[in-house]
Amino acid sequence: MNAGFEQVYLLGNASVQEVSNTLEVYVYNYALKYFRYSFGTAIGIFNSIAAFLLITVSNFVSKKIDGEGVL
Repeated sequence: MNAGFEQVYLLGNASVQEVSNTLEVYVYNYALKYFRYSFGTAIGIFNSIAAFLLITVSNFVSKKIDGEGVL
């Protein structure tokens, strides 16, 4: 779920910013540019919930296929 915020943010310039923008960089720029800190927090929580759901589903599938899960 993380693409390495520092690398994407520091290596992104005006010529590649449209195609190299990730969710983390977009939220960072949007929250600081328009002072929408609540939006940044909401996206961070959504990202955490999505990651948790992906881990839970992959654990369930792993238990069904192999009989052994990640957790």
